[in-house]
Amino acid sequence: RPLRVVTTPNPEGGGTYIFTDITEGLELERRFDALIRVQGETLDNLSEAVAVFGSDGRLRLFNPAFHRSWKLDPDVLTQRPHIEQVIGLCRPLYRDETVWHALRAAVTALDERAPQAGRIERSDGCVMDYATVPLPDGATLVTFHDVTDSVNVERALRERNEALVAADELKL
Repeated sequence: RPLRVVTTPNPEGGGTYIFTDITEGLELERRFDALIRVQGETLDNLSEAVAVFGSDGRLRLFNPAFHRSWKLDPDVLTQRPHIEQVIGLCRPLYRDETVWHALRAAVTALDERAPQAGRIERSDGCVMDYATVPLPDGATLVTFHDVTDSVNVERALRERNEALVAADELKL
């Protein structure tokens, strides 16, 4: 058992020893560290791009999928840029200001912190679904999920269906 020992000399001679069992505190600390490592590994291995912005609008947390999907330098992101700077870095791939305004408002709003969701089609052909979730401490979770393959399959099926309908009309 780990013990903490505090020794206090007595001015009249002798000393006082206080023994404190710190087993429970160390166990809690080990559990907490293990939980943080598991959460970090989980976040790092998600295919969704995840970013958490603090109540001050600064980037607090992000995963590798976030900087890869938006082609951002991770060193810049570790400096905790403000949402305005992150939007500026992402703007070359997507220029629709209404979406950026909505994301900015979701991160920096003081009241009316409602979840938002939508779909964006970037200039590089990538289609992403995004969502914002207000967190209890005033932070905001922002996720981006690449749905390009699903959208392309859906478009191909629609085009094929339209071609079949047009061919059927020609038969009549």
